[in-house]
Amino acid sequence: MNNVQLVLDSFKDIKFDNNIIHSDHGSQYSSIEFTNMIKENGCQQSMSRIANALDNRCVEFSFSIFKTELIAKLDFEKLTFKELKQEIEKWINYYNFERIQKKLDSIIGQIILQNIANHVDVFYTQKKNDAFYKCLELHNDDYDFLVGVGGDGTINEIISALVTHDISIPLAILPGGTVNDFANHLHLPTSTDKFIKLLKQMNVIQVDVGQVNDRYFANVIAGGMFSDISFQVSKSEKEKFGPLAYYVTGIRQLPAQLSTNLHLHIKTETTEFEEDARLFMITNTSQVGGFKDITPHANIQDGQLDLLIIRKCSPTDMLSLFKDYTQNQHEASRFVHYIQAKDITIECDKNIVYDIDGEEGTHFPIHVTVKKKALQVIVP
Repeated sequence: MNNVQLVLDSFKDIKFDNNIIHSDHGSQYSSIEFTNMIKENGCQQSMSRIANALDNRCVEFSFSIFKTELIAKLDFEKLTFKELKQEIEKWINYYNFERIQKKLDSIIGQIILQNIANHVDVFYTQKKNDAFYKCLELHNDDYDFLVGVGGDGTINEIISALVTHDISIPLAILPGGTVNDFANHLHLPTSTDKFIKLLKQMNVIQVDVGQVNDRYFANVIAGGMFSDISFQVSKSEKEKFGPLAYYVTGIRQLPAQLSTNLHLHIKTETTEFEEDARLFMITNTSQVGGFKDITPHANIQDGQLDLLIIRKCSPTDMLSLFKDYTQNQHEASRFVHYIQAKDITIECDKNIVYDIDGEEGTHFPIHVTVKKKALQVIVP
């Protein structure tokens, strides 16, 4: 039970040093006992304004990450208090010095100190398409390499600009988004030391990029069941809850999503067919939405795209299909149609919103092709 005595007991072993103690307006924190304890220890009490939840946002945001990234992964039955304290201290150090928001200055400094480059220009994006338009200004002799920091949407903007203007400057990607499918497929590092090592080794490969109508994608195009979740989740929700935000939104819409029914007409360079489907995806990599090996034969250097269709089936069949996926057997399921092709046209009986690397597409029909080895990427 969360009462005044519980709060006082929780604070009794803390070594105060002119701290600011912030809380909401709960009765425990506004009690005489608690406020006196704060004063007696030379601390300052801070409270959110009444009916203004934004005052608590910073601490609540930190605690939501703390619970998701650490607490949920610990086995409290096997931990001593001392070990728990050590785990928390390790996480706090990681949060303050290793997370993407804190490591950029360190990376820039290391780039200079280790003579990887003698000059660094930094551009911060403020809104959608900032990265795209900035990269459109580039010329091949402007830089030795580029570093893109962000999630799949930001990386899509950078790649789209580079391919649009046929810019061959090698791109290093520092994953900083919610899911980071493209970066994870390439096994790109997230720690400062490993990222600097990546830049020093400068192992550059040429990879394929997909094109849908007049736009490009590095990872996936998807339409149908759950494919519109990524752009329904707000930036603040993604910052606060991470990947969990997608799952919660999907669960809320589960009945409607499971009733999705599309009639597709598909034409490739070698075949033509129709399907009643729940979902389709055209991938350049094997990882989609954080799920690995969705399209197990995908290879970003083979000059082909992978088309996977989930046929119309019942919710029970969907559960069976998910079980097959967990056992890497979904490709053989009768509810899956999986092919590879270089040129794919899809017509749909419904003008649904489809997904392009986490952003909204435009309209059907869609014509999808592959630009073979159109992008230079720095990999481990």
